[in-house]
Amino acid sequence: MAGHPHRLTFRPKGNDVDVVMASTPRQLTNRFRDAHRRIDHLQAYVRTIESPAVRKSFEEKLLSSIQELEMEDNVADYKKIYKTVYPTRDLEGQPLTPQQRADFQKVQPLIDKANRLLARLREWGSKTGIPDLSPEAIDHTIEVKGKEIWEREFSRIKGIIDEVVGRYSYKGQPLHYVGSMSRGWRGPHKGLTRPDLRDFDVDLYVVHPEEYERARNGFNKNNPLVVDKDKVFPSALDTNDLLTLRSEIARALRDALGEDIKSVDTDTTIALRGTPP
Repeated sequence: MAGHPHRLTFRPKGNDVDVVMASTPRQLTNRFRDAHRRIDHLQAYVRTIESPAVRKSFEEKLLSSIQELEMEDNVADYKKIYKTVYPTRDLEGQPLTPQQRADFQKVQPLIDKANRLLARLREWGSKTGIPDLSPEAIDHTIEVKGKEIWEREFSRIKGIIDEVVGRYSYKGQPLHYVGSMSRGWRGPHKGLTRPDLRDFDVDLYVVHPEEYERARNGFNKNNPLVVDKDKVFPSALDTNDLLTLRSEIARALRDALGEDIKSVDTDTTIALRGTPP
């Protein structure tokens, strides 16, 4: 129980009863995050295994299941629950109603799904003959070796992104980026999970108060600006130069990172802001 209070619910089940322990949203999020990160760390370790036979076995038996989990199935379901509980960002951190708490309990099956996949990974590892993947050593491999490998690869990729983005500016102002590739984890609405280092985009922005106000005010009445709260995305009518810059940076990221990284050129965005985020 780790010193925390929990609510127990007793539900009739035939001649017996199910006992359900409700956890807080923070506890559920942490379990969801931890299950996903363990899978990411183990996958990072497996990529360093020299044996072609072991890597082939992993790819054939488990990789598709991991990709389904990483390619938003599990995270997307979490996000739907999160948005039900917190329909607007200003509600985050506010006390929850009983209904909101009940809604957040729907995260538990998603945690169970991730942990079932992790159990399959453990079972597979125990049959490879690799000492690091034995039942006695696999936790250390996940929490220490795999974590170090994942973080090293993230740092390598982030270094490339930093170098490419640092080459560009917009009307004298430097470019920056936010999001999971700037810090190594996704936002609360995605369960604080790791970004997929094989499939990501870069959320670029530039702070230019004058250009932001000009675009925000819509000096062209037919301007189809995409406005999202405190940022403006470029349009071909009024900020075509920013649109062109986005395309240049996206191509440069693709060239620097290689063809095996998905989405970096197609989904990378750039936003015009009046103030830093």
